[in-house]
Amino acid sequence: METRYKATVQQKQLILRRNQITMLILVILLITLVLLFIIWRNSMIRKRNEELATTNKNKDELLSFIAKDLYNEDFNQQIRSSLRGFEGMDEEEIHQRVAALLPRSGQMADEVASYVARLVAEKKKTGSKIGLTAREKEIVLLSAEGLSSAKIAEKLFISVHTVNNHKQNIYAKMGVKSNSEMIHQATKLGLI
Repeated sequence: METRYKATVQQKQLILRRNQITMLILVILLITLVLLFIIWRNSMIRKRNEELATTNKNKDELLSFIAKDLYNEDFNQQIRSSLRGFEGMDEEEIHQRVAALLPRSGQMADEVASYVARLVAEKKKTGSKIGLTAREKEIVLLSAEGLSSAKIAEKLFISVHTVNNHKQNIYAKMGVKSNSEMIHQATKLGLI
């Protein structure tokens, strides 16, 4: 009986040890999985941070590129002249005209041209929402350049009276009362 009892106790101890070993293996596997997950998550965070840093660096380079060129008044005048009458142009044509004006080429210049093309497309939509005609938009742009009604008339081959009529229509559509208010409102709306 004692032998049987010892055999039963040994068998139960063996089962207990197997269960302990199994639990130990499961705990080790669980810890390994948690560590692998943490390593994977950290690598994903590191990768995302590197991408953000690269994106921020590219944005800084792009802003620097834009600042050097777009703060140059001659360059701005060239863009305005090149894009006069942009209502009839599609975004690709605008992109090509701006890219041709940029002093450099490459990806950065292409990004700037794309950016300007998108801005011009937005201006077209804004001008359409207000209800300005192509001629009225042209008069707004020329007024923003500081040209008088007489100079605008001369440039567009129309009479001063016609320019003033257009301006009155623009004032009504924009809800303004003067040339300076029109220019201010056009700037706020992104028409200039």
